[in-house]
Amino acid sequence: MKVGPKQFPEIYQIAVHAAEKLGLSVLPDIFVTPDLEANAFALGAKRPFVVVHQGLLNLFETDELAFVIGHEFGHLAAGHGVYTTIAQVAVEGTSSVASSALAGFFFGWILAEVSQRALWASLFRWYRAGEHTADRAGALVALDYGDKKTPIRALAKLTLKSLAGQVDLDEWVRQGRELKTLGQDALEKAYAQALHYLNTWNRSHPLGLLRALDLHEWLDREYGIVEDYARKRAELKERLVQRLVKKGGKKDGAKNA
Repeated sequence: MKVGPKQFPEIYQIAVHAAEKLGLSVLPDIFVTPDLEANAFALGAKRPFVVVHQGLLNLFETDELAFVIGHEFGHLAAGHGVYTTIAQVAVEGTSSVASSALAGFFFGWILAEVSQRALWASLFRWYRAGEHTADRAGALVALDYGDKKTPIRALAKLTLKSLAGQVDLDEWVRQGRELKTLGQDALEKAYAQALHYLNTWNRSHPLGLLRALDLHEWLDREYGIVEDYARKRAELKERLVQRLVKKGGKKDGAKNA
C-alpha cells in the first residue's frame, strides 16, 4: 500500500518533513507491507522508495517512526544505494580476477580466499559506517518529534523488538561503552578486537549496542551545542529586555520630573 495524504497520513506528514529537513528535492515513495517483522529499508536510485513493515508500525510510536523514516531518507540523501551497487560490482569483479590470477600458484586458492574475504570485509565495514550516518540523519528528524532519548529508544526497538520495553536506555548505552572498551592490556584488547572482527566482518549493520553508543555520543556533542546556543540566546534576549525596561523607566521618570 502506497503512503499518501489519504493513506497513512501520519507517515506521509513525517516523510514530507524528513525530506525537507534532509534536503531531498523529490519526496521518495513509501510503501507499507503486511510483514510482521519490525523493519524498514530503502531502495532505488532514479526513483527511490522506502518500504515499511506493519510490524514496525505496531511497535513504534510517532517520534520513533520519525527516526526510522529519517534513517531511510538519510541513506537516500547520502546516495548509499548507488554507491553500494558500484562497490559490490567492483568487489565481485576484483575477487574474480584475483581468483583467476592466483589459480595457477601453489596454495593459490588460499590466497584468493584471503584476498576475497579482505575485500568483502572492507565493503561490509563501509556498510556499517553508512548505518551510523543514516542513524544521525534519523536523529535530526526525530528530535523534531521527541527528545534526545527518542533515537536511542528507536534503536533499542529495532534491535530488541518487543523486549525493548524491559530495557533501561542509560544502562544499555553503558553496556555498549563497556563492550567498546573491553580489554585491560594490549593482549586483551587485541583478543577483543579479533573476536569483534570475527563476529562482524560480514555484517551489514553494526551491533545494536555500538550503534546506540555512537549515536548517544554524537547526540551529546551536537545536542549539547544546540541546547547551549538556545540557552545563551535566551539569556541574551532577557538581558536586552531588561535594558529596554530600564531605559523606559528612566525616560518615564524624566518626563514626570
